[in-house]
Amino acid sequence: MLVMVLVIIYRNARFISIHDDESSASAALTEFMEGRWIERFGEDFPGTSLSIEERTRRFFAEEDSTYILGEADLSEVEAHIDAALRS
Repeated sequence: MLVMVLVIIYRNARFISIHDDESSASAALTEFMEGRWIERFGEDFPGTSLSIEERTRRFFAEEDSTYILGEADLSEVEAHIDAALRS
């Protein structure tokens, strides 16, 4: 079982979420930025006037802010769960 893990470090707080695919993880990242954009920049979220890459670059330009979007293989965990359920 492959999942996408989204780790966000923003102003020294950590946010971690697990998603079924890259699309839903990217949507969660966009939602995170959109929800904090006014606080961060004092203006409305730019929507499609900027590319997602540019919005993300600007949002995480602060020294104490970053994100990681990575794939994780949970096949071994899934096998252990399946074995436990069969017992």
